[in-house]
Amino acid sequence: MSLAKIIITILFSSLICPAINAQNNFDIIPKPLSVSTGSGNFTFQPDIDIITTVAFKDAAVLLNEHPAIKNARIETVKKNDPKRGYLFTDEIIVY
Repeated sequence: MSLAKIIITILFSSLICPAINAQNNFDIIPKPLSVSTGSGNFTFQPDIDIITTVAFKDAAVLLNEHPAIKNARIETVKKNDPKRGYLFTDEIIVY
């Protein structure tokens, strides 16, 4: 094997290894002691309020096109402090 192939293999391996574990990294503050993922479904109620910042208004509108929640009310807020509903921000979805 040539030196160039060895270097390319090492570089590729060093880039791919962190990506393998990336699915288990959650940017949550405060960082929990442990996190486990599972499978399942989350059901929205038909009468939910979708509260979003301006940056995520398009995502909220797209979500509102889903048949199960097509009658949801969408509200845009300037700060991330809703008193009700689901808040979509660039950091995390809180409910």
